[in-house]
Amino acid sequence: MNMKSILFFILLGITNHLFAEIHVELNRQTIGIHETFSATYTSSQKIKNQPDFSPLNTDFDVLSTNQSHQIQFINGHMKEEIQWKLTLRAKKEGNLVLPQIQFGDEFSPSQTIQVTDSAPIQQDDSIFLETELSPKDAVYEQSPFLLTIRLYRSVNLSRASLSEVQTSDPDAMIERQGNDQEYESYHSNGKQYIVLERKYLITPQHAGELYVSPVVFEGEVLVGGFGFFNFQSEFKRVLSQQQKILVKPIPASFNKENWFPAYNVKLMEEWSIDPEHVTVGEPITRTITIIAEGSNASQIPDISFQVPQGLKSYSDKPQLTNEIKGTQTNGTKQIKTAYIGVKPEELTLPAVNLTWWDLKTDQPRVAQLPSRILRMESEPLAMNEFPVVDSQVPLVKDYIEKPVVIPFWVWIGIGLNVFWIVPLFVYLFKNLSFKRKTISPMQQVRHLLKEACDKNEAKQAEIALLSWGSLVFSEIKPMNLKNLKSRLSESMQEEVDELYKALYQHAAPWKGESLWQAFVNFQVPKKSAKKEKTTKLLKELWPQ
Repeated sequence: MNMKSILFFILLGITNHLFAEIHVELNRQTIGIHETFSATYTSSQKIKNQPDFSPLNTDFDVLSTNQSHQIQFINGHMKEEIQWKLTLRAKKEGNLVLPQIQFGDEFSPSQTIQVTDSAPIQQDDSIFLETELSPKDAVYEQSPFLLTIRLYRSVNLSRASLSEVQTSDPDAMIERQGNDQEYESYHSNGKQYIVLERKYLITPQHAGELYVSPVVFEGEVLVGGFGFFNFQSEFKRVLSQQQKILVKPIPASFNKENWFPAYNVKLMEEWSIDPEHVTVGEPITRTITIIAEGSNASQIPDISFQVPQGLKSYSDKPQLTNEIKGTQTNGTKQIKTAYIGVKPEELTLPAVNLTWWDLKTDQPRVAQLPSRILRMESEPLAMNEFPVVDSQVPLVKDYIEKPVVIPFWVWIGIGLNVFWIVPLFVYLFKNLSFKRKTISPMQQVRHLLKEACDKNEAKQAEIALLSWGSLVFSEIKPMNLKNLKSRLSESMQEEVDELYKALYQHAAPWKGESLWQAFVNFQVPKKSAKKEKTTKLLKELWPQ
């Protein structure tokens, strides 16, 4: 190899080294602790492996990374550049150093940026945050107030997020209310924006000044064109203003354990049945509803109920709900209690008192439910007290037609004309035989039950049903609806219950159609059917 060739390769290596130099450019040299800045790394040649930006994580948060590739022709020469644009945020104040980053065999130069606490936050009118407190100036300790956050934007977003709410009271209860609302609105600056609204209910636990930290928005804002090849985005970080509210201590005159502040309190009750007419052993449900305007449902205190002797009570877990109306929160607490009387008597439930603090007048008030009288009446006829089928209850066989008695005048006719004796005898024999064969006790029972169901006669239906049971289930003693019910199908059992209520609990007027349908569909179990007993009864009724 001659000297010229050696010289050529040396110059080529030097040229490649120069082209491989990595440049770093910061868009700002001084920033605030809450602000973001961009660092652009540029290489004049392709890099074999992607650069490793992890060294930046020591002092900075890497919020986004975008890579672009550009080729230009200048005076007939091609110029190629690869760029990495990073959006960064400093983790602390001071003069921070962006360390060297390795790009293949090369390293970028380090850069220094100054981070201060006093640097102003740069915001524009294309996207900004506003917060509002309600009430604005002061609240009582353990009394909730509403924080409303509004994000105004006139730009399109790719990715976005809002930080969680934080306060100077570490024990404050912070509850997000409902779903975010998005709408279009004009701002006081005269421009129209798309508004994202979010609400929080904050309940301070300690008296003194309470600070609500700034809410932070971070997201990618779409800039430039929106075609497939010229899609670009820019990282944005926006902060709201810090809010302050005075938290007053609970008045010394009020019991702190039962502290209950509100603008208005409503105390209501409902009963499942008339408390003036309650059957012994039958449960009656009392529903007490407490509506507190301007208070969280969790702040509504529990109510203690005094239950008189002779009355059993069972309470469900209270149901809590919150509803926001405008800038005010209304809490609702619902308590359900079931009472059961054990004997016929008149009982008095004492009045219910609920003490609360009126935020309008700044003084205590009492909401009250008056005392309530419960009148326990004798229980209805129990199932085991159904009337027993005995000699006093007419059975179907007492209604079955007796054999036809031939009138005396027929015998006179026969005597006057013997010619008619044989035809008349054959006629009567056929008719009597037909009746004996077609009218059976079971058929008569069905007929009587069908008639009672059609006419909606509950008592006649009971008689027919018990008579049918005595034919089919003769081993049941005594025969009453309770014992009969245990041998029936589920649908028949339901209908027997309805018949029982109509007869002995004075329920709504009885309708027999469903009982008849259930009876028609009922299949008598083979083990329960007493065919021999029925045959014996037929022989007794109609001896052959």
